[in-house]
Amino acid sequence: MPSESASKNNNNSLAIPNGFTVIGLMALIGILVWGAGSTGLIDETEPLFAEAARQMVVTGDWIAPYFNGEPRFDKPPLIYWLMAGSYQLFGTGAWSARLPSLLSAIALMILCFICMRRWGGQTQRERVLSSGLAAGFTVLNLQTFFWARSGVSDMLLSACIGGALFCFFGGYVTTPEKAEPNWLGWPSRWYWGYYTCLGLGVLSKGPIGLVLPGFIVIPFLLYMRQLLPVLRTAGVVWGLSLVALISLPWYGLMLARFGDWYWSEFFGYHNFERFTDVVNGHSAPWYFYFLIVFGFFLPWSAFLPAAIAKQAPWRWRFWQRQPRSEQLGLFALFWFVGVFVFFSLAVTKLPSYTLPLAPAAAILVARWSASEKTPRRDLLISGAVGVVLMLALAVAAYVSPELVGSDRAIDDADQQLADSGIPNQIALIWLGCAMANGMLLWRKQWRQWLPWGSLLSLVVFIVGGASPLWFWLDSVRQQPLRELAQEVVDFQRSEEPLWMVGFPKPSVVFYSQQPVTFLKSPSVAIDYIQDNFDENTIPDSVLMITRRKELRRMSLPEDKELALSVNGVYRIVRISGEKLLAAQER
Repeated sequence: MPSESASKNNNNSLAIPNGFTVIGLMALIGILVWGAGSTGLIDETEPLFAEAARQMVVTGDWIAPYFNGEPRFDKPPLIYWLMAGSYQLFGTGAWSARLPSLLSAIALMILCFICMRRWGGQTQRERVLSSGLAAGFTVLNLQTFFWARSGVSDMLLSACIGGALFCFFGGYVTTPEKAEPNWLGWPSRWYWGYYTCLGLGVLSKGPIGLVLPGFIVIPFLLYMRQLLPVLRTAGVVWGLSLVALISLPWYGLMLARFGDWYWSEFFGYHNFERFTDVVNGHSAPWYFYFLIVFGFFLPWSAFLPAAIAKQAPWRWRFWQRQPRSEQLGLFALFWFVGVFVFFSLAVTKLPSYTLPLAPAAAILVARWSASEKTPRRDLLISGAVGVVLMLALAVAAYVSPELVGSDRAIDDADQQLADSGIPNQIALIWLGCAMANGMLLWRKQWRQWLPWGSLLSLVVFIVGGASPLWFWLDSVRQQPLRELAQEVVDFQRSEEPLWMVGFPKPSVVFYSQQPVTFLKSPSVAIDYIQDNFDENTIPDSVLMITRRKELRRMSLPEDKELALSVNGVYRIVRISGEKLLAAQER
């Protein structure tokens, strides 16, 4: 006869066919990648990465990234290498530039799913429910969804950090607690994955790829009083050697080529100074990341406070008595808090900095909601907050055209947004989702499915609201400039320089495949002419992408016949050297 415990375990199990699991994961992937290549690159950051990768393919220089003829020291090469490889396989374009980010998000989701399926609950039912929910929350939050569809390094770094932390926990759980200490021992497969991801993280965004996981893992091990036991059995010597082997050769090559210039720009400005000072005007108050996390994880961020409180980190004696396999929730809390605190301490603040904590937030909410011990009162309160937030989102969407300010890239942005009908569509979506989740809230036996209701609400919003808004923004903001950039090739004369005055948009370099002189304002353009040209050196003509008001401020004629092409607020004009000199004299 089966034992009582076995019988209980069978009653709590939730048998879901493997085919159903695969279909669910494929559906998440489909939602993530749908339409990702249907829009152009978004100024100002994405084209910098895409063009630097394109230059690698064109020049054959796979060591130093270049943009617009200048070395780009902002980021290490891994993202450029992956983009360049994607170009060679699928052609140069937005889809190829975004493919590494998409694959990074998918890999992170699958790792989260695997770890949750193994250690995401005490019963089979809890593990099945929490793994599916965590996988969905990992990729279907607005922050991950946006950065996964952007050709920049943020999603790649998040995948490297997340992969490292998932692999660390796998090694932590599968290594016996009383294993024989051996500093030179061979790491387990999980720990090899941990060190590999650390090395790739350093190669994707610099020291942060090593520092941030350490900022999470070391406090967790100290809390569990496991720091020395883990260090003695994790193959640290072999592992750090692998990290160095993966990451250091490229840095050595860059230092050999550029010397102190690279050292001061990359390590000084783009790493140390970003942490200790405000860079590029990206300052924010101390509570900035509270708003970012709560806002970008809506509507399921309503469950996050209760899920965090559930871990009860003050019960340290309780946690130290638990088997390692039962500590994933606590580890996720250290992961969440570590990322949050680390970047809150940094002076430069950007929304993307909290991207690496998304999997931790997903684990916390998924484990909390799937647990059979979750108080129904907590579900009731959190679910009610979620419904109220959905109603607030409906109202915000409805009035959004009145809140939109002026946009230099769109004439009458508020009116165009209202005419598109998208705000009303989004308002109806959130209103419908609020009503559906209200029904789950009303019936006691349905409240356990409120987190799933939030996930499905987010799916409906992404498909029916966020994606149409994304396509609309591309059509009115990026498409006119993209089309003009592609026309430059037809208009440009031999050795005729291309200038952009008033709005530096790197996408023009990518789509025109021409070097561009960026002049941020008409006054900068006048100063540039005065400092670099006279009547003997001025070019016969300059091809200029600008707007009417920039021409006016430079005292240049704005006759319609000067415009070779007009699209939206932008125009291509040809200005003779004589008129440029006359403008700077005035």
